[in-house]
Amino acid sequence: FSVVFPSSLVSNLNEFELQLLSITVNAILSKPQGRLGNFSEQNILEIIKDIGEHLPENSFKQTLRDYYKYRIGKNDTFNFPENSVMANIIVFLMKLNGHDQINKMLVAKNIHNRQIAFLLYGAYLGFANMPKTFTNIIFDSDNTELFSYIDNYLFNNYINQKL
Repeated sequence: FSVVFPSSLVSNLNEFELQLLSITVNAILSKPQGRLGNFSEQNILEIIKDIGEHLPENSFKQTLRDYYKYRIGKNDTFNFPENSVMANIIVFLMKLNGHDQINKMLVAKNIHNRQIAFLLYGAYLGFANMPKTFTNIIFDSDNTELFSYIDNYLFNNYINQKL
């Protein structure tokens, strides 16, 4: 998939973090949750493997290996990553049951760039499956710039192609 991230997000990331995020989003988009409540442990393990297969040998790949071993019960402990991009990915993988759980863990661990975890959550769930309490934040706001961005994106990528 070709994913374009907002400049407000990528301006804070280095090349390796952006690569990690792109690989992660593509892995998630290739194995979405599907029907609401259809959470699959096997699907998550496949997402982790897919991310790892596309990463070069580096600390991110090692962190992912460690988390995979922890998740399947081969390791008793897991050292939480200090890098905010990797930390957001791990939080997403740990707390798939809801955006409120994701937010609580992000706050508790003082993780920055929290929008990354929610980006991954949205990619995994799909817009139609997002809870109303999550989407109301968007639709109940007065953010005309956000509405314009959404409208233009939908028109340019979906509606205009069918005309």
